[in-house]
Amino acid sequence: MNTLKEFRKIFQDLSIYKSEIRPVLSILAISELSKNYSRIQSILKKMDQPQPSSQVMHMLEPVCGKNNDTYKVNSELKVWLCNPDDANEFTVDQGLVRSYAELLWAEFNSFDDSELK
Repeated sequence: MNTLKEFRKIFQDLSIYKSEIRPVLSILAISELSKNYSRIQSILKKMDQPQPSSQVMHMLEPVCGKNNDTYKVNSELKVWLCNPDDANEFTVDQGLVRSYAELLWAEFNSFDDSELK
């Protein structure tokens, strides 16, 4: 499969891709676990990013699939999305990826583990 060719066919409007779809794919590309729509919205809201519409999520189904209302990017696509030499204009937003990592780290640091003892 020629991923770049497929992405160009599915996401013909690059401005919509970059403003609405790429933020979601950036989160999914670095997530080990699948995410449901409300979790994706919550993450992007915490990062002051636009909330994806259900139409945007529907546009993602051909590339990441939807299973029981959750979305996940397969490992091959993750590698492709994170490689600017391959994905070109479809590469994940590195700034957004960094912000998500910082958000997760802050949540981890604020976790009260005293309840676990």
